[in-house]
Amino acid sequence: MNRSHNGSISSQAVASELEVGLLLPCTLIVYEADPTTTAVTAIAPLAVLNIVGLNPLLAQVAQEADRRLRTAMSQLALAPNAHDVIPAVLSS
Repeated sequence: MNRSHNGSISSQAVASELEVGLLLPCTLIVYEADPTTTAVTAIAPLAVLNIVGLNPLLAQVAQEADRRLRTAMSQLALAPNAHDVIPAVLSS
């Protein structure tokens, strides 16, 4: 298993809502789905807002993080050997 986070986005999120730090940094997991397939799964930052509650500053940070995550997952799906990778973003 691997974990990934962006320090700048994380810092902005914690500055907006201190308790969101409880949910960081592990928002992405990479694991072997079967002997020939790697799964990459992440929770959508916007889904986390349902856990910590509505905060306009945090919502802006979550929207940017969500956009970046979905872009990265889309690029992963288009990568060479993508037939061996299952990208997924959990929205709820």
